[in-house]
Amino acid sequence: MTKLQIAYVLCTETSDGFHVLAASAALTRTTVPNCTMVCVIDRKTHKLAKSAGIRLRAWMDKVVVVKTPHRTPLFKSRYLKTTLRSHLTGDFLYLDIDAVIVDPQVLTRLDCDCLAASQNRDHVDRVGCFPEHIGRRIYQPMGWNYPFLPYANAGVMFCRDNPQCHAIYSRWHELWNEQVTKLKSHLDQAAFNRALWESPGALKLMPPEFNPPVDVGPEFETGAWIYHYYISCYSGIPKAESLLGITSDLIRRRGKVDPGLLRWMLDQKKAFLKVPDKILPAIQQGLWVHAFHLFQDLVRNMPGANRMDGKPVNSPGT
Repeated sequence: MTKLQIAYVLCTETSDGFHVLAASAALTRTTVPNCTMVCVIDRKTHKLAKSAGIRLRAWMDKVVVVKTPHRTPLFKSRYLKTTLRSHLTGDFLYLDIDAVIVDPQVLTRLDCDCLAASQNRDHVDRVGCFPEHIGRRIYQPMGWNYPFLPYANAGVMFCRDNPQCHAIYSRWHELWNEQVTKLKSHLDQAAFNRALWESPGALKLMPPEFNPPVDVGPEFETGAWIYHYYISCYSGIPKAESLLGITSDLIRRRGKVDPGLLRWMLDQKKAFLKVPDKILPAIQQGLWVHAFHLFQDLVRNMPGANRMDGKPVNSPGT
C-alpha cells in the first residue's frame, strides 16, 4: 500500500485543542511512522496558532486553511468535516483528534471501493443499534426514514479519491446544511448516515477493532486497531489517565514528549494506564529520558527555581 495519508480537522478557540491534536498525531505516528499527516483548519484557528507561537507543522506534514461561513468552533469543524473530501487530494484516513492508531494492522484492511467506517457505538448505545434519540431529535423532524442499520460512526473513516466518494461527501454536506438551517443543530453523523442510506453499497462496514469507543468500557480496548476517546463528553479534554490525556498533558507542560515513553505506553496495549510519575519507577521501567524529564520537573518546581533553559514549554512545537 502507498504511504497512508491521515487527515484531521481542527477548529478551536483555546490552546487545549492544539495539545490534543499534537498528542494524537505523536501517538499515531509512533504506531505508523510511514504516513503523511494533514490538518484542515479554519482561519481563526490558524490566526490563534500564529499568535500563540504554536507551530502546527512540527506535528503535521501539511496544514490547509479554509474559510468557513460559521462563527462557533462546533459549526466550523462540522463544516470542514463535511467538505473535507473537496479540500484534499488522494485517499485519506480521517481521524477525529481524539482517535489514535495503536496497531499498524489497520493499514492492511483499508481496501474499500468508496468509504469504510464502523458501526456506531457509544455511551448510550454500546451494542450498535440505531440511536433512537437521534431518530427523534434529527431524523423525525427532517422527515428522513429511520431506523436502519448499519448506522456508522463518522469519527474514523477511510475515504477514496473517486467520483463516488466525492458524491457521498457532496450529499452529506447538502443534507447537513439543510439540517443546520431547519434545526440549528451542528451534529454531522445523522446527515452522514442519511447520505449513505441514499447510496446503498457505498459503505464498507469495518469490524469493531477499526473504531472502538474505549472510554465506554474496558472490553473495547481488546484487539483494537484505533482507540477512540469520546472527549466531546468531557468538554474537549481527554481523561487524565488516558494515553491521549497523558500525552496531551506532557506536550502542554514540556512542548514535546519522549519517543521512548510513547513507545512504552503503546506497548502496554491499554487505553488507560498509569505512567511512572517518580524518577525511580521510571528508571526501573527503563524510561531514562522520561526519568531525566521528571528530574527537570522537580528542579523547576523548587521554590525560587527558574527553567533550566529559560524557555516556555507550554505550546506544541516550541
